[in-house]
Amino acid sequence: MSIADWYVVILLLGCGGGIAAFWVFALASRRVDALGDFGATKDGHIAAELLTAVLLLAGGAARIVSEHGSVASTLAPLGIGALLYAVFQSPGYYRRTQPAVRWILVATGLAMVPAIAVLITGH
Repeated sequence: MSIADWYVVILLLGCGGGIAAFWVFALASRRVDALGDFGATKDGHIAAELLTAVLLLAGGAARIVSEHGSVASTLAPLGIGALLYAVFQSPGYYRRTQPAVRWILVATGLAMVPAIAVLITGH
């Protein structure tokens, strides 16, 4: 695999693992309500974030096994798409309670640009 492909794999696995760890810790410590202003959308938001984590982890693992195989070619873009949605949709939940999370989302969005380019161009 090229350096560009490894970048995509590291982004997928790192973000997937980070999202999963964030929510597992938040749920286990019963701190979800203190994290953000979720309102009635809390359960749906958590489910979407965990699904995003699963897609990212599966896409990263699939790219390691076969970087251009059909599973990797499906799961990696799905995971990146779900992450892109989360990066734009999630900051509002953390506006007052967790400003650091908003900065992490900005950094993630910037880190996604090269990964998206690699997925689109294939190099």
